[in-house]
Amino acid sequence: MRILKFTGIAFVAIFAAALLFLVVGVPADFLVDTIRTRFAAETGYQLQISGGVKLGLWPAPSIVVRDITLLNAGDDAPRNLLTVASARLEVSFASLISGQPKIAEFVLVHPVVRVPLVRRAKERKASANAQPSAASKATRQVPDIGRVVVEDGSVLLLRSGDDVESRVDHINITATLTDADHRLDAKINAKLGSQAL
Repeated sequence: MRILKFTGIAFVAIFAAALLFLVVGVPADFLVDTIRTRFAAETGYQLQISGGVKLGLWPAPSIVVRDITLLNAGDDAPRNLLTVASARLEVSFASLISGQPKIAEFVLVHPVVRVPLVRRAKERKASANAQPSAASKATRQVPDIGRVVVEDGSVLLLRSGDDVESRVDHINITATLTDADHRLDAKINAKLGSQAL
């Protein structure tokens, strides 16, 4: 009788742990290097991930990456172009089963984009030389994303270095691409100082 009682308690504990992993997510820090390497190969930019990676299964398969920094590796000292508190990529179960994963939703939480207003001549020349050729554009496929969401984003317009001239804050974007007619439906709002945009 005591063995049955302990077996029942163990079964409930294992079930509760499995349910917790489904809802909260499983740490997957082994993916950090893979994501960084793939991103650098595809874009030429460096990606730093400080907060780790989690895989979730409920309510849909997802991957969450936290504390992301995008660096421009072309300068003598790498420059911070973008920081993101977290990014979540969600796919549908049906697309995983079919072997053609479709991104159902891509969410960026608190992204901060830094845009230099004055570009140096060296940077202009480098960006002109770095333009992809028509052949490389043709071979690269655009990912199929159903919905893109940006929560509480900011754009900082920089005069020089980290000197902020102006900023647009509280940017919230919801964009959906319809499959039938490939029309982009988007809702965007933001604040420039105290003025709502």
